[in-house]
Amino acid sequence: MVVEEFRTFTDWLLNEGALLTFVYIMAFSVVAGLLLGFIVSSFRVGPGEAFYSVSQTVFQAVPDLLQMRWRRIWAIARLAIKENIRLFVVTVAIFVLALSVAGWFIGGGSKYPERSYIAFLFFAAQVLVSIFAVLVSAFSLPNDIFSKTIYTVVTKPVRATEIVVGRFVGFALLGTVLLVIIGSLSYVFMQRGIDHSHELSEPITADKWLPIVDGFTPDGRRPFDPRAVYESSVLTTRNNEHVHRIAIVPLDGGGFEVVADETAGHTHDVKVVESDPATQRPTLVSFGPPRGNLRARRPIYSMPRGDLPALTLTDDKGTETRGVNVGEVWDYHKYIQGGTQATATFRFSGLSPERFVDQDSVQLDLNLAVFRTHIGDLRRRIEAEVELRNVVDVAETETAQVKFVKIPFETEEFKVQTLNIPRKIKNGTIRAQGQPDRTLQELDFFEDLASGGQLDLIIRCIDQKQYVGVARASIYFHAGDESFGWNYARGIVGVWAQMLAIVALSIALSTFLKGPVVLIGAVGVIVFGYSAKFILFVADSVLIGDPLKNIWGGGPLEALYRLVYQMNLQIPLPPGAGTALIKFTDAQLLLPGMKSLSFAVPRFENFNLSNYLAYGYAIDNQLLLINLAMALSFVLGMMLLGYFCFKTREIAAA
Repeated sequence: MVVEEFRTFTDWLLNEGALLTFVYIMAFSVVAGLLLGFIVSSFRVGPGEAFYSVSQTVFQAVPDLLQMRWRRIWAIARLAIKENIRLFVVTVAIFVLALSVAGWFIGGGSKYPERSYIAFLFFAAQVLVSIFAVLVSAFSLPNDIFSKTIYTVVTKPVRATEIVVGRFVGFALLGTVLLVIIGSLSYVFMQRGIDHSHELSEPITADKWLPIVDGFTPDGRRPFDPRAVYESSVLTTRNNEHVHRIAIVPLDGGGFEVVADETAGHTHDVKVVESDPATQRPTLVSFGPPRGNLRARRPIYSMPRGDLPALTLTDDKGTETRGVNVGEVWDYHKYIQGGTQATATFRFSGLSPERFVDQDSVQLDLNLAVFRTHIGDLRRRIEAEVELRNVVDVAETETAQVKFVKIPFETEEFKVQTLNIPRKIKNGTIRAQGQPDRTLQELDFFEDLASGGQLDLIIRCIDQKQYVGVARASIYFHAGDESFGWNYARGIVGVWAQMLAIVALSIALSTFLKGPVVLIGAVGVIVFGYSAKFILFVADSVLIGDPLKNIWGGGPLEALYRLVYQMNLQIPLPPGAGTALIKFTDAQLLLPGMKSLSFAVPRFENFNLSNYLAYGYAIDNQLLLINLAMALSFVLGMMLLGYFCFKTREIAAA
């Protein structure tokens, strides 16, 4: 999984302009609601009467808001729920039917079936809940207005705010119950689907336990556990498209245990059933359920420190650089050259003992990329080194002691590699200015290296002419695991936030449009929300000329011209007045307008947090808070838009 955003709620709200955007959205919603109400009223009763109606609505807005009563809102909400019970039952039945046949297709041929399950279940939940939210909220109010049943409500002492808010509450409650049912069924379905076990493919005779000599078995295999003294040549039976290896690991207090390797993101507990009386080595073992495939790791990523970035790279001469270009199209990983001074420095903060479950050791997780310029010895991996160093205040450089420890390791690609660092490290080095280095010192991780919670972590590639790729999310300290069930619930909350935004959008549009038009408009806004990030990317590329966002093809009108005439993206348009008009329209009208709208519409792709679940990471509370704030601010804006549109429409109709 790729993590590209490291934001806190406070930074998002204040430093990234979210609060100012919220004010703009509220103002836009009020102005748009009044303008739409004026236009609709003008067609019905003329501009003069429409202006009077809109003015009266403005003066009545605050009293309507202050005099709302929960009893009347709940009455409208109950009515909205009763009207859509049948659609609710049908939606649940469709989801149950989908689950009944989905097990035949999900996870087949995949070594990580939990990722397939989570991707399918969240996609199904988003689609079904979104369709349900649009259908129940798009046609309800237009049908009541068309059938004139709305007049049985507006003639009662019910305010326009209560009608709009009541319908939102009713539809939101119905969607929430639907999402709880879908989420619960999905969780049980996934747990049952990925549950499996293994058996030995054959009994393990004495000659099938291969001794580990010089780090390899006699047949040239590297043991999966560096502590292993024997590894079995007998594998487990194949289940869920994978098998496991097993090995014998000695225990500190004497004796041994049998362990299974981590394959497809999980392992199994192994229990000895029978042993050979002569060698005391197991001949038959049993395997427990999978362990480790459904996780919720709590990572501590590097953070900026003052003017210093979270990650800094240096080249082979020790000069700061952006990394070596190894020719990969995807430049997420930045590469450092092996056998040179090239380094990657990660700056960590907040490394207090209280944040870690086990305070006697610290887990460092690495997800590094490797680029080989030559194959070398296929039996060995690329060697690298981690240096942990305390942070020295610049003002105390001459008197402070630099404490560090270097930990060599072999990289493992395409998986999360874990280094267990003991709290008491015995091969540390203490360096002070004007004094010789003191080596083989015992250093405490939290008191000496991460003093004050701050630590510099430096990565080097040892092998010459080889490269190691890093990104800010490639290395993090593992502060323990959270409950996967609780993490799954937080993922469902992201879908819930999307559902609230869609319900509010459809209700707002339904106050002045017909049901089918509302349906089309809501789908269009949702598609625009999913494309908002790309639209902003294109706008910055064309308007600002950002070289890091080099998008060929120009704006929307230029792209349409190239599509019609089948022109290559890099071929310049023919000179002339038409080209000038196209570029002017894109640069001055379309792209600025679309860019402004992209800030008013939620980024719907941000509500899908399934990647965190699929790859075993805890969903950050800051990210969840940002999504909820984004959805609720959009809901409030749509409620204001819906109120003013409905209020002017109601007065005009009366």
